[in-house]
Amino acid sequence: MKPLDCLCHGKPGTGKTALVKYVLEQLSENTNALTFYVNCWENKTLNQILDRLLEKVGVHFIEDNYCTKIARLREKIKSKPCVIALDESDKLVEKNLNDALYMLKNVGKVGLICISNTRKYILNLDERITSRIHFKSINFPPYSNQELLIILGQRVEDCRALHPNSYSTEILEKIADLAAGDARIAIQTLRNSAYIADKSSKSKITECDIEKGYEAVKEIKKKYYLESLTPQAGFPDC
Repeated sequence: MKPLDCLCHGKPGTGKTALVKYVLEQLSENTNALTFYVNCWENKTLNQILDRLLEKVGVHFIEDNYCTKIARLREKIKSKPCVIALDESDKLVEKNLNDALYMLKNVGKVGLICISNTRKYILNLDERITSRIHFKSINFPPYSNQELLIILGQRVEDCRALHPNSYSTEILEKIADLAAGDARIAIQTLRNSAYIADKSSKSKITECDIEKGYEAVKEIKKKYYLESLTPQAGFPDC
């Protein structure tokens, strides 16, 4: 059967990419389906997306003829079911997005997984796309503070990222509260805070270290949102 098409959407740091990559890994290990992952922020044209897909099946092209690339991809896939994940798909300009979705759906038994911070851009797709692709919408809500505590606990305990006596439960709770549902912000704040404490030759992370660590992360997040602005998406949902 042809795989279903899914739209995974939610704010940054809610686990969209991590979960999709895990699903692709499980499909590769337990089925005969071919799986592909492409970051559209790094590959913003149909040609670049096709290059990444062909590399996965062992084909390398120098020419820019996307028709030839599509033909080679179809030849490699043949009748196998195929799942293609397009991460940051909302970063593609409208024409590139429409072209990519249209062409990839014509390759074979292809199921598309679009990963994005918003689902608004789907409303602007061409009729030729909306008539043949019916996305199953999967929303990723922000993590609760308790869920962030579990994630941070896994990092410091199971992964042994920190010495057991270098932090407290209160410190992790403070980080979870500052992160406001964003796991990436929580993990990066913890990493920054540990680095700041270690650089100051402290044996324990303090609230002051957390505040400094969080400020550094906020700058990264601000830069991310500014770079996220696209003609069709406008301001991200945040």
